[in-house]
Amino acid sequence: MVLAVSGATIVELAGQPKGVPVDYTVYDNANIEKLTICIMSGARIAAATTGDSVSTAPNNSKFAGIAATDKESGDGSTSLGLYTKGIFNMLSTPTIGAEQAIAQGNWVVISGANLIRNATELDALSGALIGKAVEDIAAGGYGKVAIGIY
Repeated sequence: MVLAVSGATIVELAGQPKGVPVDYTVYDNANIEKLTICIMSGARIAAATTGDSVSTAPNNSKFAGIAATDKESGDGSTSLGLYTKGIFNMLSTPTIGAEQAIAQGNWVVISGANLIRNATELDALSGALIGKAVEDIAAGGYGKVAIGIY
């Protein structure tokens, strides 16, 4: 099953029972589209990734999960289920040249709004890893990433 939207796409959900999302708190004014990559913005509080998701703020690049449903701003809901285990098609950061291509088996991190890139040692030390590439991913291309099942 492959579902296509602006964020990630589901290739296969994992876990026991399979595909059950984990609940996170979100702000009522949050607008998060289904399958958006989300980060931790506080203690078990999730927010959508943005262009600022790679800043040096303590939680800005800490992966929370991938939105299982849509969350509309002002809908009164302060809870959102996030997928934390599975294989997802994800978009790598577009760059000039091949230096940002992601090789199969490499750890990846968030690189902006619904984008990923190769992880560095500093990313690993800071807890920013989100998963491993299960296939080669060209710069600016989509590829499969294992989240929470490596």
